[in-house]
Amino acid sequence: MSIVDLFREANGKLNGKHLLAIGTVLIYFLIAGIPSGFDKRFGILSLLISAPLALGISSFFLNLVRGNEVRVEQIFDGFKNYVPSLIMTILITLAVGFGLVLLIIPGIIIGIGFSMSYFILADNP
Repeated sequence: MSIVDLFREANGKLNGKHLLAIGTVLIYFLIAGIPSGFDKRFGILSLLISAPLALGISSFFLNLVRGNEVRVEQIFDGFKNYVPSLIMTILITLAVGFGLVLLIIPGIIIGIGFSMSYFILADNP
């Protein structure tokens, strides 16, 4: 499968919902990034907010790809599974941080290994 075929398939999955997807991602970045943008002391607040939002945006895009109904409000669905998303984010951060302490490459490999974790949690809360 060529890159052109992948772009065509992705465009077909969006099915005219490009602006909805772009708007949802922008809202996600604004909400998740605002606390850490003010001061470094807000880093923990950013973690507490961004963990469920990452789960919610993963759920949004899973529904979009599967052809289900999607709404911008779905990015807040991650707060329904707040504790699992927070625990998962902390564990991933610790694992990647440990890998980065060993050497840079193991941290990158561990990060790639965990990259689909939010999609798995969105499918199996």
